[in-house]
Amino acid sequence: MTFTYENFNWFGRENSWTEPCAVVDSFILATELYKITGIKDYLTLSRRIWFNGLQFCQRKNGGAGPNTCVTQDQRILKISMYEAPFCCTMRYAEGLAEYTRNASLFIWDSTAKTVTDEFGKKFKDDKLIVKYNGKEVPIFSCNEFSREQAMAIELKI
Repeated sequence: MTFTYENFNWFGRENSWTEPCAVVDSFILATELYKITGIKDYLTLSRRIWFNGLQFCQRKNGGAGPNTCVTQDQRILKISMYEAPFCCTMRYAEGLAEYTRNASLFIWDSTAKTVTDEFGKKFKDDKLIVKYNGKEVPIFSCNEFSREQAMAIELKI
């Protein structure tokens, strides 16, 4: 997984891209494993996939598209392709259905303490803290921006 809890399209190659269709599979699996086992690590994983991967994959038109792979050495997150309607958008709908069925698991607490993981990434209640326009803010969905604005967004993890 990338630092944003997405997949590598080309098995660990930092210079490739993510695929929301595969990220949805990880999201569904982690959510269902939590519901079956009650193991909190699965819930944390599911929430981090949702907040940091899938929400940034959604575009303003409702579709989904791939992003850059964020790693220890490559810490910039940006859109690599605006939308892939033939696969990512269709599979993203399954992710939205999973989220809707389990929405109570994904209520975000903006007052939570900020914690840092072993890679130096900061989280506020499972949302990555990113640098955007000179400020540190929780990661957001890029779907509030026009296509042109969204394509220009760069977040430093």
